[in-house]
Amino acid sequence: MFRHRATEVLLTAKNGPLAVLAARQALLASFELPMKQGLAKEAELQRNLLLTDDATEGIAAFAARREPQYKGA
Repeated sequence: MFRHRATEVLLTAKNGPLAVLAARQALLASFELPMKQGLAKEAELQRNLLLTDDATEGIAAFAARREPQYKGA
C-alpha cells in the first residue's frame, strides 16, 4: 500500500522526470537495502542527476524565476 501511494505521489509531482525516476528508485531501494547501502544508493543517484541537462535547466529556471522546461535529459 505505502509503495503504491508513494509512487503515485512521485509520478504526479511537478518535477523533472529524471528526478522523479531517481526518487522512485531510491524509495524502492530503501525497502530492500540496509540504511548505509540505501544512503549510498541515494548519493549515487543524486550525483548522476547533477550531471544532467535537467539539473542545469532547474537551476537556470530558479535563478530566472520561471517554470523549468524539463526534457528528461
